[in-house]
Amino acid sequence: MYIVFAFLSAVSAALVAVFGKIGLSKVDTTLATAVRAIVMAVLLTGAAIALKKWNLDTIDNKAYFFIFLAGLAGATSWFFYFLALKLGPATTVAALDRLSVVFVILFA
Repeated sequence: MYIVFAFLSAVSAALVAVFGKIGLSKVDTTLATAVRAIVMAVLLTGAAIALKKWNLDTIDNKAYFFIFLAGLAGATSWFFYFLALKLGPATTVAALDRLSVVFVILFA
């Protein structure tokens, strides 16, 4: 099942580049990133509540710490991704962004 989810993630990521490039034409990248984060937070919080997964007591301190770090990394990634999309072609930016796979291999 993880392969299906990974494929759906890739399709969704491709749509981020396409929709983001169009949406950034006359919008500041920092504002666009903030709006995107709000939309994501509302959608994901709603999903967690609807699926009865909203139980913060199940997360220990170590997990909170690393989830927090993942949030920081994700926010900076989105910030730089939207800035790059604003300045360059979506195809090049998306291709370079996929170098993250190489960095995962190196960091892991």
